[in-house]
Amino acid sequence: MEALSGLVLPFHGSALLLLALLALSLYWLNVKPIHHRPHRPASAADDVRRLPPALPATAVLTLILQLGCFRQGTPDWKSLLRRVFTTHGLIVTLRAGAGNPTVVVADATLASRILVENGASFAGRPSALEPMPLITAVSAADYDSIWCALRHNLASGILNPSAIRSYTASRRRVLSSLLRRLTEVGESVDGVVAVRDHFLWAMFFLLADMVFGASTLDGDQVKSLQDAHQLLLSYYNGLAFGFLSKIWGSVLPTSMSILPKLRRSHEQIFLPLVRARREKMEMMRRRQQQQQQHPHDQNPPTSYVDTLIVLELPDPTNEGCRKLDDHEIVTFCAEFLSAGAETTSTALEWIMANITKHQVIQKKLVEEMERVIREHGEIKEENIHKMEYLSAVVMEGLRRHPPAYFLLPHRASSDASIGGYSIPKDSTVHFMVGDMGLDEKNWSDPLEFKPERFLLGGAECHKLGVVVGKEEIKMMPFGAGRRACPGLGLAMLLLKYFVANLVTQYDWKAVEEEGIDLTEKLGLTVVMKNPLKARLYKRIAHM
Repeated sequence: MEALSGLVLPFHGSALLLLALLALSLYWLNVKPIHHRPHRPASAADDVRRLPPALPATAVLTLILQLGCFRQGTPDWKSLLRRVFTTHGLIVTLRAGAGNPTVVVADATLASRILVENGASFAGRPSALEPMPLITAVSAADYDSIWCALRHNLASGILNPSAIRSYTASRRRVLSSLLRRLTEVGESVDGVVAVRDHFLWAMFFLLADMVFGASTLDGDQVKSLQDAHQLLLSYYNGLAFGFLSKIWGSVLPTSMSILPKLRRSHEQIFLPLVRARREKMEMMRRRQQQQQQHPHDQNPPTSYVDTLIVLELPDPTNEGCRKLDDHEIVTFCAEFLSAGAETTSTALEWIMANITKHQVIQKKLVEEMERVIREHGEIKEENIHKMEYLSAVVMEGLRRHPPAYFLLPHRASSDASIGGYSIPKDSTVHFMVGDMGLDEKNWSDPLEFKPERFLLGGAECHKLGVVVGKEEIKMMPFGAGRRACPGLGLAMLLLKYFVANLVTQYDWKAVEEEGIDLTEKLGLTVVMKNPLKARLYKRIAHM
């Protein structure tokens, strides 16, 4: 991470103010009037044709100034954003330059109407999805036959429930390693465990197993993969400001010249693994042809690379199909790792922070674990679905602290009317999903961490927002509609499985002199400004 620190320009006091003023000036020079019609009485037709209200330049300045706050982890950055949109509307228009308008949606009801009820019209992506071209492949592809093939390959391949089950042994192995690491640190001189790096290592190791094959990689290889990947993510960390990058990029253009170097460093590590997997698949194919494989031999679980090697994509230029080359496969592998490891480990840290902070919640979880252990002897994946309070804790963690504040931008493929406003074809639409779970009109005491709201019979238990149906969505930590995260099932399994076992193995206590600080900081994910540190005490044998 430190190796790339000089590549992302820091935001400091006067420099930030100067850049913000320049951005404001640039915005005024480039902003295009939203309405050109002469004044006349409004009609019903106008209500359908008009764009959402334009976000004033003063509000844009406020948001740009918040970029510095985001990087410093200012406690009230979300409330400031919320105030801007409460004042100017929960759906607004932003224009910078002569391009198509950008629409920003900060309301769950409107987001549900756009992503679910009008899903096909808003399933596209902007033609140049910036600023993350090397870690968004399937997710950045436009809504066409190629995207459908890539998405189907994920859903029917490595993210299929049976494929996920085939990696049960990998998850058990990584969990065991994680517990051993935490115990070793907890038994050190001061006994304080900073868990973030350990959680990230565990999630990365699990996903690397799924990408390249179970037990294919050793610890050194995983570390090399993770180091290269963190180098790439550190470059993008300062650029994850959603719709603000449209304006900010005009003032502080990204240093795109570094991307080829990052790509080469990625490929130096990824390509040999891809080619080794290709050779192994070819060897297995020859063995099968020569009938050398014993009928009782079991092939290892299929990896993501395996599915990419055999995948055929539509090729519009030749009116046929084509295979992926190794460089394309590297991009898809990098995307799988970046999309899963950072978000899942971040969510796990937030959930464990709240469990540590709220000892009553931890006690209720322990009681549920004890009942399961008395019945089944240990916490197994197949028992997870029986743990209602565990599920409620995980869902409350995702509501209160969703890992992503913005969804990747969507593109309108046709003119649409939403909430009485017109959204023109080719508009870019951003969704501020990070705030939707805190809406007071949908959630009682939204700032409080109350898992009980998700228990059966609770007034809010139906507002999960993780499935697409007729019911209105109230939160969307995994997105919604046709572009919803395909890894939802895997993510929920990992969170429940690891939370259950972490609570079963240890009594989590706050460090007395520090406590638990839930201040947020925005990067590629919304992380804890001060990473979770806790004292972990091994529970008694029957637990």
